[in-house]
Amino acid sequence: MEFSKSRSPKGWNATVQSILMSSWRCLGMGVGCGVGGWVAEKYGFVFLYHVAGFFVGSVCGVHIIMLMCRKCFVSEVCKNNVPKVHVQHVPFQEDQRSEIQ
Repeated sequence: MEFSKSRSPKGWNATVQSILMSSWRCLGMGVGCGVGGWVAEKYGFVFLYHVAGFFVGSVCGVHIIMLMCRKCFVSEVCKNNVPKVHVQHVPFQEDQRSEIQ
């Protein structure tokens, strides 16, 4: 939305956003339905679901890897927010008895 808002002429924000969103949604769904129907007709529904599952899983995997890389290597979040572990010696009961006697 910010992209269309920054590129649209003054007073045309809502119109540009409506055109952009409707064309994006309609074009994506239209192409997806057409390609999906063709693949299902030519190769079958099992192949279509396998390919779709592989595609969605791949996109999810790449997204997770990119988030991890961004968090650990691009920003200093991992380096600055690592908790410091303070180890404190807590004596066992045997140690306490020997100190008392």
